[in-house]
Amino acid sequence: MNIFCGSLAQGIEDAARRRGYVVILCNTGADAMYGESYVEMLRQQYVDGVIACSIPPDSPLNRKIRETGIPCVLLDSISYDCPFPYVKIDDFQGMYTATKYLLDRGHRRIAILSGNVKDPVAGWPRLEGYRQALRDAGVELDPELEAFANHFNYESGKTAFEELLSRNSSFTGIVTCSDMVAAAVLSSAGKLGIRVPEELSVVGFDDSQIASVMNPPLTSVAQPYREMGKAAVDILLKELDGATMVGSRVFPVQVVERESTRSLE
Repeated sequence: MNIFCGSLAQGIEDAARRRGYVVILCNTGADAMYGESYVEMLRQQYVDGVIACSIPPDSPLNRKIRETGIPCVLLDSISYDCPFPYVKIDDFQGMYTATKYLLDRGHRRIAILSGNVKDPVAGWPRLEGYRQALRDAGVELDPELEAFANHFNYESGKTAFEELLSRNSSFTGIVTCSDMVAAAVLSSAGKLGIRVPEELSVVGFDDSQIASVMNPPLTSVAQPYREMGKAAVDILLKELDGATMVGSRVFPVQVVERESTRSLE
C-alpha cells in the first residue's frame, strides 16, 4: 500500500470506529489485480459495505462490486459504468493552485512531472490545471517542460525528471503529481548539485507524511485525508440506512508552504 492510500485508510478507520464499525483492510495491488477475489471473500463474510480506494474508472472490479449488491463508495476515483457515489479532490484545482503558487512568486519557467495523461481522475485533470494556470498568467506553454511519470512513485519520478533534464530546457520551478515523485526530484537534484530552493523550487502533491521530513521540507498540495475518509464513511452509512439519493463529495485543496520553494521577486 502506498503512503497516499495509507493516509486515506487511517481517516476511514478513525471515522468508522467512532460509529461502531470495524474496518477490514484489503490491498488490491497494482491496478486492483487482486480485487475480485477480495470482493468475493467480503461477500461471503456479509460485510455491510465497501469503500474502494483509487480503483481505475474502467476496472472490472467496480462491476464485480455492483454485482454483489454490497453498498459501495469510491474514494479518490470515479466509475465509468457504475453509479457509485464518490469522494475525491478537485484535481484540476489542485494543480492549478500549485502552479499559481509558483507564478505568484515570480516563476515563469515552470516544469511539470505529470501523471499518466490517460488517467482521467488524477492524470489529465492535473495536467490541464497546470496548463490553465500558465494560460491565465499569460505564460506560453512549452511542451519541453512537460514530462510524465507512469506511476506516482519514486522510480517513475526519477525517470521523468531525468528525461526533463536531458532536454536542456531551463526552468526555475517544478510542480509534481505526488510527494514521492517530488522526493525523486529532490534526491536527483542533490546528486547533480542543483540547489533546492536556491536554483529550483519544488512543489509536491498530497502533503503526505513524508513531506515534512524531506530535505529540504517539501512544499506540497495538501489533500484533507481525514475529512475525505470521514466523508466516505458518512456517505456509506447513509446508503446502509436506505437513502436513495446519496451525493458525492469533491474537496478543494490548498498549498502547504515549506522550505523547498522560494520567491524570485
